[in-house]
Amino acid sequence: MYLFMASRRQLIADVIGPALASGQVVIADRFHDSTLAYQGGGRGIPTTWPPTFPRPDITFLLEGPVEAGLGRHEKAGKSKDRMEQESIDFHRKVAEAYEKLAAAEPSRFVRLDATGSRDKIHLEVRDHLKPLLEGKD
Repeated sequence: MYLFMASRRQLIADVIGPALASGQVVIADRFHDSTLAYQGGGRGIPTTWPPTFPRPDITFLLEGPVEAGLGRHEKAGKSKDRMEQESIDFHRKVAEAYEKLAAAEPSRFVRLDATGSRDKIHLEVRDHLKPLLEGKD
């Protein structure tokens, strides 16, 4: 866990922190919640997010059957990375961890049906982000 947090700290120091300080919007794929879900839920490692680290204002949670998500990746012909090679039980634990995170902070999570088309999901994300991004360069 220390290596994950060291990596997150470096990303914050080098990229996220300066961007936020200059008033930019930062959109990250797999940052705060994924660390807690994959390491805490999937691996069972005790996790605590340091209070000095920034937290997301909004998280999009793509929900659907675990098997469908893994199958969608395979159908796209993409090779499996280390996480995708984990057992179905691991992925179910990760999904349960995300569910707990979303239940604990429902105003921060936007739940989207991941069984829909990519275009539909894209439009839903865009519609939620549009008010946040209006007026930003």
